Amino acid sequence: MSAALQYFDENLPHRPYHTDDLAFGLRISGKGRALLARYIQQNQPHAQFWLVFDVDREGAAIDWSDRNAPAPNITVKNPVNGHAHLLYALNIAVRTAPDASVKALKYAAAVERSLCEKLCADVNY
Repeated sequence: MSAALQYFDENLPHRPYHTDDLAFGLRISGKGRALLARYIQQNQPHAQFWLVFDVDREGAAIDWSDRNAPAPNITVKNPVNGHAHLLYALNIAVRTAPDASVKALKYAAAVERSLCEKLCADVNY
């Protein structure tokens, strides 16, 4: 397993939300079951370990370099249309609980917004 996938696995919530079909809603299960699902909650309820971007265009999995964006740690490509989710690991998780640092949250949001703009990613994801 690559270091990025190991980091993903180690920092998943203990019982993440997941589903194979959003029309049927979300379920909560242990990591083992959730990792088999098509959609999975990647950040913990009180900590952000990942910046995740939904890029809806063909070639999204590889054109980040053409946009002078940093390389994602994990790329998940849709084989049907070439769209992708790009995941960027944070070296230090950002606490998102009510007692979190407002400065840290604002800084993380600014980084996320800038990277989203650079990647031309879906701002509503």
